[in-house]
Formats: sequence, structure tokens, C-alpha cells
Amino acid sequence: MLSLKNKILMTAATVALSATGGAHVAHAQQGNVAPQQAQQGQAQAQQVNVTDQEMRDFVDAEQAVRQVKSKFQGKVQNIKTQDQLQALQAKANEQMVQAIRENGLKVEEYNRTAQAIQTNPQVQKKYLKLVQ
Repeated sequence: MLSLKNKILMTAATVALSATGGAHVAHAQQGNVAPQQAQQGQAQAQQVNVTDQEMRDFVDAEQAVRQVKSKFQGKVQNIKTQDQLQALQAKANEQMVQAIRENGLKVEEYNRTAQAIQTNPQVQKKYLKLVQ
């Protein structure tokens, strides 16, 4: 069984992963995905066409999600119980979802764009052009 300290470290890593890269918020909320579903999602992401406006919204939302993640990573160090940890996770996810919505996206759109950035070279170029 994991010690509370190890659980906290794992949670910090989960929060970090849920706010960056392909994992993102909805994947953190959904849990494990069957390999076939993951392959289907990647195939769909390769076919996704992201407009310039959607990409700008994504970049803004991603910045806001990273700020939320950063804020909560500092708070993880002060957690002493599993209940506090769960409450912190819920609050972090809630604020990440709110940050995404405030930037004009649905969580599904945000995750789809994040996955497309990782799997579609054309979408990745569009993303890199905006963040450089």
C-alpha cells in the first residue's frame, strides 16, 4: 500500500499531467481507456482540422490551465490526509475546467486539440507558431 506521501507525489504528477500534454483534463477525469479506444482517438486527432481561432483559444486556455496547475502543485505539499488530497484534486480539476471554458472552449475541444497537436504534424506546426 502506498504511503500518504507517495500518494501526494503521485497526485502532484497527475495534476501536472492533466494540465499539460495529451493527458489533459478530461482524460484525468475518465480514468483508463481501452487500447482500441485510444487508437481510435489518435486516428481521429490526426484528422482534426483546428481553425486559427480555435488554436488561439487553445493556447490561451492552456496558459490558464498551467497557472492553475502551478498554484495547486504548491498546495500539495501541505496535504496531510486522503480527504484533503481528494478535495484538492477536485478543486484543481474544477478550476482547470473553468479556465478552459473561460477561454471559449469545451473540455472535449481542448482535449481534442491537445491530442491533435501531438499526433498531427500540421496542427503541431500551427501550435508552435503561436507559442514561439
